[in-house]
Amino acid sequence: MEKEIRILSADTVNEFFAAFEKDWKRALKASQINPDNIKQIEPGSWLVGSQTSLGKYAVLQGKDGAWSCTCADHKNRLVNCKHILAVKATLETVEIPKNDYFDIC
Repeated sequence: MEKEIRILSADTVNEFFAAFEKDWKRALKASQINPDNIKQIEPGSWLVGSQTSLGKYAVLQGKDGAWSCTCADHKNRLVNCKHILAVKATLETVEIPKNDYFDIC
């Protein structure tokens, strides 16, 4: 089975590390969300499938750049939840065709 290679921008990596330092479980769960379970509905609006149920959460990015999510974690703690982190990672992902090969120095 071929694996997808995901490359993230330095800003996204830094945000993931910052989230990891504060709450490593949230950052880890965000990294486990399958990008296929993230659907952009319109500019600034996504639906993210739940990892534990058949539900979906709405993730929104306001015109001011502020992020929000309908999940309890975001509503109760006012943090970037795993759904927001997963959407941000998807926005920063660059797909490398599976039949291309490159050397890592």
